Amino acid sequence: MHFTDSKRPGGIDGNRITVIVHEKRTWIWIIPFSNGTTSVGYVGDPQFYNSLPKDPVELMRKLCDLNENTSERFKDEEMVMEPRSIEGYAISTKKLYGDGFVLCGNATEFLDPVFSSGVTFAMESGNRAAKLVTAFLNDKSVDWERDYTQYMLQGINTFRSYVTGWYDGSLHDIFFSKTTNPEIKQQICSVLAGYVWDLDNPFVKKHEQLLQTLSKVIRIESTIE
Repeated sequence: MHFTDSKRPGGIDGNRITVIVHEKRTWIWIIPFSNGTTSVGYVGDPQFYNSLPKDPVELMRKLCDLNENTSERFKDEEMVMEPRSIEGYAISTKKLYGDGFVLCGNATEFLDPVFSSGVTFAMESGNRAAKLVTAFLNDKSVDWERDYTQYMLQGINTFRSYVTGWYDGSLHDIFFSKTTNPEIKQQICSVLAGYVWDLDNPFVKKHEQLLQTLSKVIRIESTIE
């Protein structure tokens, strides 16, 4: 949904993409555009919307009213794009290659809109596939399972742990912790920047285990404080 944005904050804050945790499994994006309009959207489980209006315009107005970060800013703003909803946007494929084809980009797996992982996978899978196809067409031996599927799944599964952590709340604990370890922050930022094949980074090599462990440690520390 795109709104006019006459109450956009000044300075750098007005130009930032903002992600807001509305509830544990429900979040909001606010993306400002240079033409003065701003994209606003809610992402949540289907049951979150059960008691809300079905009409798209009424639903969007109600959603904005639910959170203090959007209620005042967009209360009287004009909708310059009709609200739309998408259900079940995340999907996996069973096979990344076959006789005469190889899947690249979002065709391989679309994870989640909050981390912009689609750009990473589009570039990496396209580059990887092009090199393997070139080798294949030049009658060189290509192990598609090892050199393409297993390689891509390393990155996909790493990103999946972070997406899952976002929705189960463990990543909230880490992102919004009052204490920050600079080394851990750098390692996690590296993952989110797309370095999901860097096995020298412990938050890539043991992505699922370390995220959950770190979240638990932060929760324990917060109760002691």
